[in-house]
Amino acid sequence: MSMPVSVYSSTDAGAPQFIEGKPSELFNVLKACLVDGYGSKAAAGWQLQSVTSSEMIINNDPNSASGFTARLTTERGDDSVRQCVDVTPMKAWTGTEALLPGYRKVIYIASDARFFNWTVIASKSAFYFFKGWWSDLVGGPYQYGAKETAIFVGDIKPFVANDLSIFLAYGSDSGKKNHEFGSRYSQQSYDFGFDMGLNGTTAQTVKLYDRALNGPPIDYHVRPMLINSNPEQPAPPTDGLYLPVYIMNDIGTPQCLRGLLPGLLHPTEPQHRNELPPFYNYINGQKH
Repeated sequence: MSMPVSVYSSTDAGAPQFIEGKPSELFNVLKACLVDGYGSKAAAGWQLQSVTSSEMIINNDPNSASGFTARLTTERGDDSVRQCVDVTPMKAWTGTEALLPGYRKVIYIASDARFFNWTVIASKSAFYFFKGWWSDLVGGPYQYGAKETAIFVGDIKPFVANDLSIFLAYGSDSGKKNHEFGSRYSQQSYDFGFDMGLNGTTAQTVKLYDRALNGPPIDYHVRPMLINSNPEQPAPPTDGLYLPVYIMNDIGTPQCLRGLLPGLLHPTEPQHRNELPPFYNYINGQKH
């Protein structure tokens, strides 16, 4: 991200917590991190338009970012436990907004003790929300990086300075363009990185208008530019290589390469960690 970034965690003093696994608890966490701040942590600089126990409307900073809006709503329209919360990006929210520059993405809110930890990495323009599962199978105590772990909401880093359509939500949804709630218990339906690097239309999981906000929305891939991105004939991994994650569609299509997911680097080899995020690494002398 090209502006100051803050890291928020459930382990911070004064941080809001998940107690029962209700959607309103997710809204409280996002409100504290993005809008209000808590303890010694200042807010990231987003604006709150409205919030109830089943719906939250927020927008990023209209001066230093796009000012676009994200609507978060619960699967059942209430605050009951064990349900999904979907995120729909849009230009603005009027209550009847139909212009949606992005596919709906979701994150699943569990109602048991497996999910209590969380991490938010945020700026005035975008944020990542990561949730942690209790799992002694991975060395514990909390597992980040398995199914349904994260969502990105906000502005991408465009390659063209005057790109007006840069706000999106990215989750996973196993290559689905628009999430279907009935699939929520399938692991690939929620794995944040499941479709990264896939080829074909199944990997087109986000939607943006053209750079002038004209015409019909265009389907895009979210994937690193792999040296060999054919999943059937993968190239051997290159240790220590980190790749930016691009917003792109098929070669030869207009508006082919739009930008990058800010702040996200994709390693070319699998890794295992048992410590809590955020994870820091030095690349070319720069801390990431």
